[in-house]
Amino acid sequence: MLNQSYDVAIIGAGPAGTTLAREVARQGCKVIVLEKERLPRYKTCGGGVTVRAARLLDFDISPVVERVIDSGRFSFKMGKQVDRRYPEPICFMVMRDRFDLLLVEKAREAGVCVVDGMRVAGVETSDDGCTIRLPDGSLHARIVVGADGANSIVARSLDLMRDAAADIALEAEVAVGPETLREWHSRIGVDLGVVAGGYGWVFPKEKHLSIGVGGAKDLALSLRTYYDQYLASLDLGPYEVERFRGHHIPIRKDESPITQGPVLLLGDAAGLADPLSREGIYHAIRSAQLAAPVVVQSLRSDPRDLSAYQRAVDEQMMPDLLAAAALLKVLEWTPDICFQVIQRFQRPWNAACLMFRGEMDWVRVIAKAGPFRRLLRALA
Repeated sequence: MLNQSYDVAIIGAGPAGTTLAREVARQGCKVIVLEKERLPRYKTCGGGVTVRAARLLDFDISPVVERVIDSGRFSFKMGKQVDRRYPEPICFMVMRDRFDLLLVEKAREAGVCVVDGMRVAGVETSDDGCTIRLPDGSLHARIVVGADGANSIVARSLDLMRDAAADIALEAEVAVGPETLREWHSRIGVDLGVVAGGYGWVFPKEKHLSIGVGGAKDLALSLRTYYDQYLASLDLGPYEVERFRGHHIPIRKDESPITQGPVLLLGDAAGLADPLSREGIYHAIRSAQLAAPVVVQSLRSDPRDLSAYQRAVDEQMMPDLLAAAALLKVLEWTPDICFQVIQRFQRPWNAACLMFRGEMDWVRVIAKAGPFRRLLRALA
């Protein structure tokens, strides 16, 4: 593998990298994916694959689905609660080691070379493409793709995403008894009001609960206190906390560069997570699918110009992400009112469910916000 040349080298074997690799390899391109960890590998993540994310894929993910979600339990400052249910699934719960491995296998079936346990030291660009520096050598690619998450070495190598905002999430897998697992079988939990613009969550899996809290990076110290209090408030019975970890969630600023010459960024590396829900898997896959035709066409014409990808992201993804950011500001400023609205009315829950199913987006949610839509549009 070392010192060989590829059409496309993708750093990171998550949903973004493997989706792009598969799409481009199907068009006859020579593609390699480099993953720093050994596969399958554990990844800190809520593990929610929304219905709209699953619909982007042309294969069945049910072999790795551990829970199907149609209900939500909302609480305010770990106190008042309201339960909501939707008549159809809104989200599938997965463990990322199994889900990502499924996507890796699909990429390999398309002819992609996937190399795990390979940590990239840096990326350098030149007139004839890119050099990827590895621990024991290097390889050449006409196009390099950074799909390596929040701490992207590709972004750092090219000085991209320096202006991104940063959220932080703390999460653990929590082993609980069978009765507690049954209570959360098809339900997620969301707690509002403790951290400005942030929330706590419970995501059920087959053998445990994924429980976390998230908010702006400068709230990191208070988030740990919140996590302990939230966990204690859930009345889980006997439990054991496993794999407690934190991770960053970059949020791209509008029009911030995500391409430079023959290099582009996808998913979390490009800061394309939803600012409101912090959902990242849908946006990872969607950005990869927008990048695929640009990469293929650029290989045929000029690999040094991938700007069409950024234009596609700005036109087709950013309006929805900016609308989500506007809704986040409302949640940050008036969490009590937001909870009262959820408590009193079914419609906001239905709108969110339609969004997670891909039958609506945040832009249309704002358009249907009645007398509040002017304020929300101004915030966006």
